[in-house]
Amino acid sequence: MGSEIYRTRSESIRWWASIGQRQITERVGINPYSATCVLLNFNFQTIKRWVNYSDEVLMEDVGRLTSLFTWVDFGAVYDDLKQTLLSRLPDCGPDHYFKEDVVKIIISNGHDVLACADEKIMVDICMTKFVTHSVDETSLGLNDGPNMTPASMEAILSLPEEEVDYKDNSNKVESCMVCLEEIEKGLVVSTLPCSHIFHSFCISEWLKRSHYCPLCRFEMPIA
Repeated sequence: MGSEIYRTRSESIRWWASIGQRQITERVGINPYSATCVLLNFNFQTIKRWVNYSDEVLMEDVGRLTSLFTWVDFGAVYDDLKQTLLSRLPDCGPDHYFKEDVVKIIISNGHDVLACADEKIMVDICMTKFVTHSVDETSLGLNDGPNMTPASMEAILSLPEEEVDYKDNSNKVESCMVCLEEIEKGLVVSTLPCSHIFHSFCISEWLKRSHYCPLCRFEMPIA
């Protein structure tokens, strides 16, 4: 099941969820409650993609998968159970119906597990957030198709890195123009020779595909 949360000209966010049952193979501890408790495994992941206006993927960043095991009492009053499960799910934006649909399916699976009385079965919840950024290949120097030339690895590794510290507001950088997300205090950034600043990871991945600065098309050295 999936839901498109919102879309702008440069970015869209979609959430996808799958809920099912599987054998418990991990060591997760003892059921702390009663026979009405079911083990749930929440899995969350963010995948970022940069696409052109033909929806061709230029770059992709698959984030780390996080898992959380928790026992939940499915013998609780329905409204209490619903609120408990909603609090375990990530913020999915303005589409609250999507989270409620996910919870309904979790509850259905949980009751199925109780009905089969198999303590070795758990409910597996996988949720993926897809963040897609649309970029203009022409303006960003990515219009060379399969002949795109990456920057040299030496040039990428030589970029100066520093942790953001906005003690001086005049030097504040609002956002990284690769991922279009805010550059917050404490994050590591890299500065190109043209003085434009980006998240270190973002610009490194960008330069592995194109040797142009995403903002001014300054040309980095190539291999």
